[in-house]
Amino acid sequence: MKLSKEVYMLNLIILSSAFVEIKNRTQAMAYLAEFGYLETEMQLQPQLAHKLTNKMFKEALIEYQLFVDITPTGLLDTETLKVMNTQRCGCHDKFYRFKKERFKRFERLPDGWRLNDLHYKILNYPTRELDNTQTDIEIKKAFDQWSEVTPLKFTQIYSGTAHINIAFKSNFHGDLMSFDGTLGVFAHTLTPSRGNVHFDDSETWTTGTKRGTNLYQVALHEFGHMLGLDHSKIKFSVMRPIYPGYNPNYKLKNDDIEGIQELYGENTSMDRQKKVIAKRHTNQEYNKFNKYHKDICKNPKIDTILISRGGETYIFKRNIFWKLTTKRDFEDRYLQLINDVWIGLPNNIDAVFTYNNQKTYFFKGSKYWRFTETSLDKDFPREIAFGFAGIPNNIDSAMNLNDKIYFFKGEKYWVYHPTKNPPVSSEYPRSLRDWNGVPSNIDAVFSFNNSNITFVKDDSYYTFKTSTFLVENSNISSTRSINKDWFYC
Repeated sequence: MKLSKEVYMLNLIILSSAFVEIKNRTQAMAYLAEFGYLETEMQLQPQLAHKLTNKMFKEALIEYQLFVDITPTGLLDTETLKVMNTQRCGCHDKFYRFKKERFKRFERLPDGWRLNDLHYKILNYPTRELDNTQTDIEIKKAFDQWSEVTPLKFTQIYSGTAHINIAFKSNFHGDLMSFDGTLGVFAHTLTPSRGNVHFDDSETWTTGTKRGTNLYQVALHEFGHMLGLDHSKIKFSVMRPIYPGYNPNYKLKNDDIEGIQELYGENTSMDRQKKVIAKRHTNQEYNKFNKYHKDICKNPKIDTILISRGGETYIFKRNIFWKLTTKRDFEDRYLQLINDVWIGLPNNIDAVFTYNNQKTYFFKGSKYWRFTETSLDKDFPREIAFGFAGIPNNIDSAMNLNDKIYFFKGEKYWVYHPTKNPPVSSEYPRSLRDWNGVPSNIDAVFSFNNSNITFVKDDSYYTFKTSTFLVENSNISSTRSINKDWFYC
């Protein structure tokens, strides 16, 4: 049977032992199949490529984009190609999981070790750059990170049978996962039960420099697989599949620690101070949180506010969000990155509300995202024009009030009735002057238990009394400062 050009090229790409820069759909198909986003048969039988519909390819691409935390366009755009061509781990992003299974904050494999004292052996060493002693040091440093937070102990042996065998190999090396030369895949792990960790000897393994590939960072990731952890979606987790580049402060994050301790428990020999240190987010991105608070005080303008189904208040600003206490104060002064919790949600959102179906809807530009708790629902984002007919793009804010959804933009507002047809009456949009004392171009709006409504613009907030249909104390509204009353500035 004569193969089509696309199928022929897919065969060459999947079976190739040299890294090929991904530039087109055929190459992207091979990548998605290799890392678990297309059916296994597509990887093992490339001749089935002709059965891959545009819809299947787009769905797989969106799933990949959501996993690696880039804009889920479903297109093979510049941002997606850049990530696909970044060095990464060779293990599937969906190691042992079924396609429809819901993701947790961390993932674990079905098998793990049933003993705490593990021996490892380095069967052969890198053939360039690092010598044996340097390699031993970096490998031990990676194992020590996992030891600090669990009861596990790792001992290097030089003869006899080891639980974990480490080797530096090139190209085809005896398993089903050939290496692809410089760049591309740099290592893979054959699950705890098989006890093998392979590093690609074609890479230039280094330590303490941006040049080459940092051995300690990759080893720390691969040993997570060896201990039973799967790839993680969490942006700064060690178990993310994409190489982050050299980071001199690279350590386990909360996501990694929670996952490994679910498997093996805590290290009970650690003193309390060390446990506190181990639990902290050590990545430099998290160390910016104190700076964020200072920035907020200088510029208190926010993006939107969410009242959750449990009545909790969350404020969103750029790429972060935080929870307020009932006293409208920072909860433990703690800020979180949006992408660490609301995976798949972009930064700088326009509006948000939680509806009676317990779903949370986020809006940005012409699209909206629907979440169940903090999990993005399938087939989202969608266009506002299709999901909320009659509502414009680029809204300022929105709220759920008395089973209706209010949308605000500029000097106008719309009321959306989900159970009516059409859901937006012909009388809308109406002037914001209907809301006596409320300014135009508001940043956020919310209501507790369908009672008084709070509008936010810049540093000011306005309490709208539903009983009088007026802003409370409108003549002194400038004194109602979110900076002073909410942000503890």
